[in-house]
Amino acid sequence: MNFDLNIGKLKTGGKFLQPGIHNATFKGVSLQTLTSKAGDNTYQVMSVVFDIDGFGEWTHNLFPPTDSERRDSQFGPNPSQVEQFMIFIKHLIDTANPEVATKIDSGEIKLTAPNFEKFVKLVQTHTNAFVGETTKIKLIPQRNGFSSFPGFPGRIGKTGELYLGTSFIGNDITLTANEVKSIENAKTAAPTQMTSVKSMAEDFASGEEDDLPF
Repeated sequence: MNFDLNIGKLKTGGKFLQPGIHNATFKGVSLQTLTSKAGDNTYQVMSVVFDIDGFGEWTHNLFPPTDSERRDSQFGPNPSQVEQFMIFIKHLIDTANPEVATKIDSGEIKLTAPNFEKFVKLVQTHTNAFVGETTKIKLIPQRNGFSSFPGFPGRIGKTGELYLGTSFIGNDITLTANEVKSIENAKTAAPTQMTSVKSMAEDFASGEEDDLPF
């Protein structure tokens, strides 16, 4: 085997998005189609895009929720996929269009649609006025090593009401003690050992996305 180092100038990798609170510009909501790694399946997603200061454009994709059942845990019931999805959207609209959010709360406006595509268009309509506006977003370390919105922001109160457990879009957001600990742990995490490369490859091949809740 011959070895030749004449491979040209090397390009550096892209910027790594750090966890924490970032200044960002809202770029909008849209319906997008993703293709599986094998190229044999396509998926519709709601793409929520921000331009993050010092990083650039960043997209958070939401898949259509498929489960409306609540699940029990040692701390009590957890919101269903559908409820988590709706809590995310309501939190976005609370920031992007407070007037509409207030009318949703009072029942004056009903944000309903017969399918995912039409629902995305409704959300797009009610957030379009916020495109180009600046805000803050909170990103938390995920199991896959990247940073994203909290995967399961919704909670269920003692009387069964849904509420937002942690705000992640808006100018008044803060980090909870658990989130601070999670970020500090991510910063001090040991580098990936070479012995785990094979298992990592198997994980990527499975196509699973740890940072997407649905």
